[in-house]
Amino acid sequence: MTEYPLEQLVEIKQKRVDDAEKLLVEKKELLAKEEKKLQACIDKVKATQKHYNEKLDDFYSSFEGEGTTSSKVNRIKDHLKATLEKLAEEKKAVEKQRAVRDEAQKAVDEAKALLDQRRIDLQKLTEHRKVWQKEDLKEKNRLAIIEHDELGSAIHSQRKRERKGKR
Repeated sequence: MTEYPLEQLVEIKQKRVDDAEKLLVEKKELLAKEEKKLQACIDKVKATQKHYNEKLDDFYSSFEGEGTTSSKVNRIKDHLKATLEKLAEEKKAVEKQRAVRDEAQKAVDEAKALLDQRRIDLQKLTEHRKVWQKEDLKEKNRLAIIEHDELGSAIHSQRKRERKGKR
């Protein structure tokens, strides 16, 4: 069978599919890393929030019972204020990391779309190859029939001449 004339193009398209698959794997790995970073930021916020709530409970419970000094109250207030500021910073970090994660997700989605398109391109070429192979086979069969007919005609003519020569 004749070699497919677009074989080099098939190889190029296959390489593009392979490259797109590698890119998708890389983007998914990056997304997983960004998800882990986001989860770490969220965990930090939760821990800081828990710490703040515990200190706030301690602050309110300090008023019960014996009583407390104003310096102790001011110290606890300052600590609560600092914890709230830290919590606000950590929440900002979470939002920044969410934006980074969203960008990574967008990159994964784009890589998937690219891979899908490259696979479609390769599939179209593969389908074209099948059609071409069928047509090529038909043409070869047609040429073989013509050759067979010509050979048969030549043999018939030769035999006819031989018969005429014997008479």
